[in-house]
Amino acid sequence: MFHMHTNFHLKKGVTLQTFRARWEPFMSHLIAQDLVVSASPIAGRRTDTGLDTDEERDHTFFVIMSFRDRAQSEAAWDEIEPRKQPTDKLHRAVFALVRDPIFTCWEDEPVG
Repeated sequence: MFHMHTNFHLKKGVTLQTFRARWEPFMSHLIAQDLVVSASPIAGRRTDTGLDTDEERDHTFFVIMSFRDRAQSEAAWDEIEPRKQPTDKLHRAVFALVRDPIFTCWEDEPVG
């Protein structure tokens, strides 16, 4: 599988409930369009453990989107990047609530 991990903060005044109310319809849409296999629940970062060693970032939340393969992830990008509707409206509704997002991707199979 191919995965995208997103770290983010919510913008000032945005509640987790508001974010969730926009995130869930966006993910449901992507799943229904066969552009994503699944998405993790919205998770909170825990820095109060020695296991968290990232001192460069202080992001509060994260989500993981999982794709069947790289081709499916590229199909999702091809839907989002040119701002196709209704995907763009749903994406922008979510993206408008976050600040300082960081996106990382990986595959279950090692590269090389």
